[in-house]
Amino acid sequence: MRISEERVRQLLREHDIRFTRPKLHLVSPDPYYDEKKARIEELVKNVPKDSVLLFEDETELHLNPNIERKWQSCQERILAAGQDRKINLFGVVNYETEEVHHRHCRRKRGVDFIGFLWQLLRAYPGKKMLIVLDNYVIHKTQKVLELLQKIGERIRLIFLPTQKWDNQ
Repeated sequence: MRISEERVRQLLREHDIRFTRPKLHLVSPDPYYDEKKARIEELVKNVPKDSVLLFEDETELHLNPNIERKWQSCQERILAAGQDRKINLFGVVNYETEEVHHRHCRRKRGVDFIGFLWQLLRAYPGKKMLIVLDNYVIHKTQKVLELLQKIGERIRLIFLPTQKWDNQ
């Protein structure tokens, strides 16, 4: 029995089968995943009266021009003006007010993160801050830990489970 390619295509379509790329599904290896997730979900539902709940992340903004492929002769080299400059950005969103605070730096280091924490301390005088953040190494440097110990209960870092559950 022979069946044409077109008939195979029609049958697959009739049964709603398509040729697609699978979507990655990350599974957290964090043994405390459920506890961490539950703790954050509870904080979202019940932010203590004397506290603000902040969600923090950092990113890089690349300022280099968009360099695309171009036709050129083999003897000629087209040079793009500029250099690969970037700005590192720290930011938080206040869960209740949606207020955003940010700080840009030349680099992303523990000391830069500490500068951002001091900025937040000035922005929320007299309030405790519960900051939900990822497990990036700069959030756990010795200097960051020393600052947290120095300021006492004013800032509490709440780390997400490894490989965040809401990354989709």
